[in-house]
Amino acid sequence: MPSEKNAILKIESTGNVPLHVVGRFLSTLEHTYNYIYVGHMLLSDSTQRARWREALFSKRPIRFALWVPRQDRLILKSVELHSPGSWEFLGKLNPLETIRQYLQDRHERRKDRQYKEPAEKRSMALDNLLRENQVLSGQIDNARKLGATDEDLKPMLERFIRKPLLELDKVENARIAGKSSVSLSEPGHLLMEDGQTPLQGRKITLDDDD
Repeated sequence: MPSEKNAILKIESTGNVPLHVVGRFLSTLEHTYNYIYVGHMLLSDSTQRARWREALFSKRPIRFALWVPRQDRLILKSVELHSPGSWEFLGKLNPLETIRQYLQDRHERRKDRQYKEPAEKRSMALDNLLRENQVLSGQIDNARKLGATDEDLKPMLERFIRKPLLELDKVENARIAGKSSVSLSEPGHLLMEDGQTPLQGRKITLDDDD
């Protein structure tokens, strides 16, 4: 995805979290980013059937992180060490926006302190969220025009989009991530919300209240 813009994912968080939990969250976030990056890359060029087959059916272990070019890998850009503080991660726009949409949805649904939702309902909510992802929907439509069938697309989406987000969901039971936002990393660019028309004049966050 060499032509895709760089972006910054900002995740607000509070302190008093065990260090091993923070480490697991960060490593899972990177894993999720790598898989979603590969998923978007394959969907954007579904004519590479040999690479699709390798990604889905290879009998040897594949380190998909190595499929992410060095210049596109997730970077911890900055950290604010107070409570609430924040992390900023630099990477490519499409995978970061997909992750942000997931974090937004989870953050909104758990605002109620009594919020408890079984894994099955969270899985259904994720499916609905992915259907609303405009970039992903566009790539799926384009892949279909290039000849990809539902039998091709279902395992691709399961392995590289849905499953990594569900793994992040398990880690997020620790409630590390709060408000999140995505902005283009180049100065002067407009900020994006939900993959729609750029919005000017204010920073996009998950909600405007505390």
